[in-house]
Amino acid sequence: MAFALNLITELSGVASRPKVASQNKLDRGYVDGCYDLCHSGHFNCLRQAADVVDTLVIGPNADADVLKAKGPTILNGAERAAILRSLKWGHEVHEDTPYVPSTEVLDQFNCQYYIHGDDPVMVDGVNVNDTLADLGRFREVKRTTGVSTTDLTGKLLRLIEHDSVEESKESNGPKSQNLL
Repeated sequence: MAFALNLITELSGVASRPKVASQNKLDRGYVDGCYDLCHSGHFNCLRQAADVVDTLVIGPNADADVLKAKGPTILNGAERAAILRSLKWGHEVHEDTPYVPSTEVLDQFNCQYYIHGDDPVMVDGVNVNDTLADLGRFREVKRTTGVSTTDLTGKLLRLIEHDSVEESKESNGPKSQNLL
């Protein structure tokens, strides 16, 4: 938790880049993701991606694709896109993007580069990042370790379980001995 608070403090001091989009394809980059329960790891990735290109296009993945790949989201695609539109690092947000990035997706959004963390994007045993890098269309940013949506949802579930146990103890009162 201290790591996340330190990162948020660090990010709050980063100067905002103005949202002025470039029409030069060489200056445009695309970053995608589920972005469910946005956290400091997402923000750090977007901040780094904005430093790689003049125009950053953000693509929150389609609900159906996320459901198939990861399971259900807490926020729907429109809600996730609205949060992303409010951030200072992106210039465009396109909803319902495919879970798997491709040259077709990059071309659709007039982007030269796919930008992703230093963790692989595996599809059928192939790292998509490597495939796009071989084509000169990939830029890597550093992944934020120690924070993930999976970890956050796990913490929430543990809190709910803990609260349920505590409520159960309180409602049952002290255990009386069976005198029969």
